Amino acid sequence: MKKKMRISNDILEGQDRLSSLSDDVIHKIFSYVDTRTAVQTSVLSKRWKLVWKTLPFLKLDGYGKYFNGREARFSKFLDNVFLNRNHESQLLKLELNVKRGIGSDSVENYVNYAISRSVHDLHVDLCHHYSLSIFSSIWLKELKLTMRPGSVGVFQSGCWNLPVLTTLHLICTRNSYTLPMSLFTCLPALETLCLDHCIFPESFRLPTLKVLCLARCDMPETVWHLPALIHLEMDDVVFSRNMNEFFSVLVRLLCLTLSFKKKNMQECFISCPQLINLELRTSMSTTSTLTGNIVVMAPNLCNFSSVGIFPIMCGVSKLENVNIKLRGCFKQKSKVLLEKLKQYYQRFIFMFPGLGSAKILTLDLETIEALAAVSDFLARFPSPFYNLRHVKLPMGYHESSLSSTMKGYLLGGSPEASIVTAPTQCDVNPQMELVPLTAQNAVLEVAVARAGNDQTSSSLETSGFRFWRGHEVKSEFVSLLERITEKYPDTLMHFTTKVDILHTMMLNGFCITVTSFMNTPIADVDADIITGYRAIFYDLQRWGFNISWLTSRLNYVEQLRFSQPLLNELHAIVSRIQDLQTLRAEKMMEIQKALGTMDAGLCLQCIGDDLLPSP
Repeated sequence: MKKKMRISNDILEGQDRLSSLSDDVIHKIFSYVDTRTAVQTSVLSKRWKLVWKTLPFLKLDGYGKYFNGREARFSKFLDNVFLNRNHESQLLKLELNVKRGIGSDSVENYVNYAISRSVHDLHVDLCHHYSLSIFSSIWLKELKLTMRPGSVGVFQSGCWNLPVLTTLHLICTRNSYTLPMSLFTCLPALETLCLDHCIFPESFRLPTLKVLCLARCDMPETVWHLPALIHLEMDDVVFSRNMNEFFSVLVRLLCLTLSFKKKNMQECFISCPQLINLELRTSMSTTSTLTGNIVVMAPNLCNFSSVGIFPIMCGVSKLENVNIKLRGCFKQKSKVLLEKLKQYYQRFIFMFPGLGSAKILTLDLETIEALAAVSDFLARFPSPFYNLRHVKLPMGYHESSLSSTMKGYLLGGSPEASIVTAPTQCDVNPQMELVPLTAQNAVLEVAVARAGNDQTSSSLETSGFRFWRGHEVKSEFVSLLERITEKYPDTLMHFTTKVDILHTMMLNGFCITVTSFMNTPIADVDADIITGYRAIFYDLQRWGFNISWLTSRLNYVEQLRFSQPLLNELHAIVSRIQDLQTLRAEKMMEIQKALGTMDAGLCLQCIGDDLLPSP
């Protein structure tokens, strides 16, 4: 009521609050709207009537709701704006989105006008063929060109001179355009480059470039020369065969984002010594799958984030933050079969061990639901997180909502860790992305470098790790690997002759899988477990393990577990007795006959009871 009275008093006193605003404030307001709206506001006040003519920002959009399909009206509006504008005022930014209905001569005149007014930021839609020379300017700092049908050949015509240009965006809306290297030779100050749907030149040298964003591009075979690059984004990019070499030369890279959408994920080895932030994203349809492994050797990696589940191996001694999301990972998720989703979710067992050194683990709601859906499967694996301080849940989701099984999987390796639903003070580090955190060399890297050193071996034994033929593995895995080598020598042949960080990580993952598989009670086996292990065994085979003996056992267990009426009879036996030896001889012979040559006791114990007997 008081506010209404104050406004009424202002009106009665003839005060015009709008007139008290400075030109800078009005210009700031107009910077959030298109130029057509800014011109229309001239009717609000006498004070505002001519302000739009001195605007330093012009946003002219022929694709907007006012001019879409009305090229003639938009052309007339453009002419009026440039004709009636105050020509003494500076033009800092021009956004010109035009259609083919606007003549090429007119567009060139508008661009020339902006450059003559020392424009700093220029965004232009190109629907015609032009010479690059029209964009030459000693003032232009940011240039964004959108190539539409009709502008083919722009990059092959003429040459520009842009000595202070720091940011360049090139967007091709349909067909990919080939970029000549001459396009970048006259850009000595370029720091940020964004390319969408472009074909790269074979030779690519930009010594001052700091930020590179690529979308829907095919990478060339030639390794680029980008010594100053600190930030790289690759969205739906097709990798070349030498991508491992491409990443290895980015010695100053701090931030890396890889997004996989229409293209399937390929094998990727990321070796960047200064990398701090790594983000992986995927968007999957109901039919697409993620293939290939991502191996990360970045000793200074501090923050890892993912949207989706990736088979990642991370040679990092200590991660500060790990943020796992599934939000929006599947397109049309409602149409995806539950069994397929569960198979996808089960691949967490290949992702989490590589991130086990994380201090803070953040999960979104969909990730928690996914873990709950496969919690029985995850319960067969030890907790991979051994350094946790906090597990952060989404706001509104409480610790009491987590099952004991899920808590055990997340916190079993870090009993001192807590579960929180709000940011804690220790998580806040505003300079995290700017200041690299000092980190020790990766544990696995140290293991390989010091293999054979007695003092190191003693230290490892006290910390729960030992060497096995040059590979650093958990102490309990050594006897397992020896028994496997003795009984199934072809299994690890490839891993006994090659010692490096990648194979060491694979070997530890293999041991975790075998241990879990052998200790799974047959009474607990169901269709989901069978399907999950088949997917895991498939990945192990791709890594180079010969596990035909594991696959055969899985096939037998599946046949045994789902055979009828034998299954009902065995369950009846289990319910009546506790000691298998008390069975009558006749009954034992009947069961052995039904099971063939396999031990009848297998049905009452674990999958691997007679698979690798202890020596």
